[in-house]
Formats: sequence, C-alpha cells, structure tokens
Amino acid sequence: HVDSLKTLQLCFPGNLTRLKTLVVLGNQSLTSLQLHSCTALQELIIQRCESLNSLEGLQLLGNLRGLLAHRCLSGHGEDGRCILPQSLEKLYIWEYSQERLQLCFPGNLTRQKILGVLGSQSLTSLQLHSCTALQELMIRSCESLNSLEGLQWLGNLRVLRAHRCLSGYGEYGRCTLPQSLEELYIHEYSQETLQPCFSGNLTLLRKLQVKGNSNLVSLQLHSCTSLQELIIESCKSINSLEGLQSLGNLRLLRAFRCLSGYGEYGRCILPQSLEELFISEYSLETLQPCFLTNLTCLKQLEVSGTTSLKSLELQSCTALEHLKIQGCASLATLEGLQFLHALRHMEVFRCPGLPPYLGSSSEQGYELCPRLERLDIDDPSILTTSFCKHLTSLQRLELNYRGSEVARLTDEQERALQLLLSLQELRFKSCYDLVDLPAGLHSLPSLKRLEIWWCRSIARLPEMGLPPSLEELVIVDCSDELAHQCRTLASKLNVKINGEYVN
Repeated sequence: HVDSLKTLQLCFPGNLTRLKTLVVLGNQSLTSLQLHSCTALQELIIQRCESLNSLEGLQLLGNLRGLLAHRCLSGHGEDGRCILPQSLEKLYIWEYSQERLQLCFPGNLTRQKILGVLGSQSLTSLQLHSCTALQELMIRSCESLNSLEGLQWLGNLRVLRAHRCLSGYGEYGRCTLPQSLEELYIHEYSQETLQPCFSGNLTLLRKLQVKGNSNLVSLQLHSCTSLQELIIESCKSINSLEGLQSLGNLRLLRAFRCLSGYGEYGRCILPQSLEELFISEYSLETLQPCFLTNLTCLKQLEVSGTTSLKSLELQSCTALEHLKIQGCASLATLEGLQFLHALRHMEVFRCPGLPPYLGSSSEQGYELCPRLERLDIDDPSILTTSFCKHLTSLQRLELNYRGSEVARLTDEQERALQLLLSLQELRFKSCYDLVDLPAGLHSLPSLKRLEIWWCRSIARLPEMGLPPSLEELVIVDCSDELAHQCRTLASKLNVKINGEYVN
C-alpha cells in the first residue's frame, strides 16, 4: 500500500521466487503493475486501484489460481477484452466500470471454474464464450446488464446466481440456460414474467430459488422438468405458476409471500411427487392443497405467519406425517383431520382459535390422528380437548409456552396429562413463568425421559417424585436449585445438565 506510486514492478534475484500471494490495496495513483517475475504467484488481490490500466505479464502467470479485482481491470485490455492465464480457476470482478467485459484465455484453453461479477453498474454486456470450463457463475448488482453472450453454451455450468440482473436478458422474460445447470438463484428480478428455458428442452436443473421479485406476476415452469426443489420468497404479485402441477420430480416447495393469487378460492393444485411444503405469510382466508387424481406423496406441511388464514383444508393430504402450524392468529378450522391416518408429528404454536375446534371436531365421532406419536404445543388447554384424550399412540409431548404467562397447569390440565398413558418423553421448553411442574408426573406409567429447557422459575421437582419408569432426566439453563436437586438423583437414573452427564 503506497498511495503515490505510479508503477510497481516486482523483481527477484536470479528471477527465482516463491511468492504465492500478492495483495495491492488502495493505490489510487498506480497505473502499471508489472508481474513478469511473479512466476510462482497463485493468488492476486487488487482493490481500489482505479487508475490501474496495465497488468503486464498477467496472462503469463502459469500458476495463478485466484484473482480478485476490485475497482480495477477497467483499463486492462481493449474494448473490455481481458486476457487471463489458462491456470486461473477463480475470478471475482467487483465494481468494473466499462460497459463490456470479455474474458479470454491463450489458445482458448481454460480451467476457470468460478466467476463472480459484482456491483458493476455500467456493465451492459458480459461475453462468456471462452469460459468453457465454468461451473459456477455469480452476477450481483449489475442492473444495466442485458447481454450474456455464450451463457447457454457453457456445458459445465452447474450453479448460476443472478442478483439484480437478467431482467434485460431474454425476450418477454424467456431466459435460455445451459442444459448442465443444476441450481439457479434469481434475486430482485424486475420483469413481470420469468421463463427458464433450455436448449433442446433438456435440463438437469434440480433447484430454483426466486426471491424478492416484487414485480414478478408469472413464473413459467414448463421446461423445468427435472426440478426437485422450488423456493419462492417475497414475490407478492405472483399469481401464475404455469406448469407447477406437471413437475413430476418436485420434492420440496417453499412459498413465502406468494401463492395467494395462485388457485381459485385457496385451492392450490400441486404435483403428486411433492413431499415437503412450506407456506408462510399467505394472505387468503382459505388454503386447500390439492393433487391431480388425488394421489399424493406429501409428508410434511408447515404453514406459518398467515394472519388472514381462517380455514386450512387437509382432506387431500392423506400421506401427511408431519404438520406444523405457527402464528396463524385467525385460523379456526382444520378440515379433513379425519383423513390424516399417517400423521405422526403435529406442532401448533400461536394459534388461539384451534383448541376449541380440536375439541368440537373430536366430538363428532371421527377417529382423529390415530398414529400421532409426537405433539408440540404452546397452549396447555389443548390437553383438555377430546382430541388429545384420544391420542392412544402419543409417545412424546413438548410444552413450549414461548413466553406466555403460565405459572402452573390447571387441575383439569394436570388430570388430562395423566391420561396420556403411552407417553414416553415429556419436555418443558421456554416456560419462563412456570413455577411448578405437574404434581402428578409420578403417575405417568410409560415415561422414560423428562426434559426441562430454559425454565428458570422452576426451583424443584414435584413433591410426589418422578415415575419409576424414568430412565433419563435432562435440564438445560434452569435454576441452580433445580440443578442441585437433579444431581442427587444421578445414582438412580441418567442425569444430564447443560449438555453433560453428571456421572
């Protein structure tokens, strides 16, 4: 770092050198960096050298693996043409000021696997014809970029990350991509339509993430026939997901602030292959996942942060094994619970309207969730519903009050807890105001494991003691009084305090 230097030429006695890393920072006056003698160089970092327009000998560095060029390279090469060494594997270009960038290699031979072009506001054309070995391409904050020549011919490209670009690439939102692409991330895309396409209609694309695209109305997925994972976040205007239901390999769908305009009356038609579905901040009153010909592989469904949702209709989710509902303040009905014969794990948090419904639905004569093995709740009133009383297969219960002011279970809730005769594991978590554990814990005949996490107001175990069947007692970040009492039981059962066994 020598701010007044205009020319820098590194030399070594006898032209012998072991220099592997060179960093040049903040040299505003530097115009020429001469690298002929740096024959062993493997990593070159140049930052904030805006006047630098000559990198003599760069293309001759036969051992160079990584190059980071920040606020430079703009004057290196004619008309944006940068000749780089064949050995280069990683190249990051940051705040490049020309309109055109073309990467070239001697003899058109290249090992370059990673290219990142960041914050280059003036760049309109990125020419990639010579980057034939490229495996990962990241373009970020290049809003003027409207030409990616040669992109579709990159036969080794696996990952493309495009942030604030691609909007001017392709007509009517049609982006032609290489067949080899496996992962595509598009953030802050500004057009209304996005249609990923592939030459020859052949594709290996397994993962697509579309995020923060507030203008996007239509996402067309017909060509993404190999897609296994689809993530859509903060695309509030989207109302068309053409081809979604025909994606026969899709396993996971995450929809955040979208899907509300997709499907009539909350009816979302999804591919039969889907196994995991996560929906957050959905804005309609009804949500009904549906599947073609009523065949489904959906095993996990999570609905969260949907304050407008009043009815969740699950009659088509017959293969469901894990259901999580969180932060749905208006949700009052769970239609189709009687069809969830495979459900094994259910989580309900911050849904004050559900306990009354769970009680009334169980009284209609339906056998609800006969295979349910695990239940996680933050409202102990669920314990007193007829739904909970009929859970004959329940093995694990977690009470997670998450800051609600519950000092102790009511007598009715304690009696309901004692009816869970199959219960093997019981966890109290984040019960900050809970003072007393249930007095009747000792009467749970099958209980093998008791866990108490982050419950600092509890000072002692129940006076009636613990069940004879108990094998392990775990406490994490609880009061010193409780920890001391638990230590005295170490000769009778396995006691674990803050991650370590007492013995």
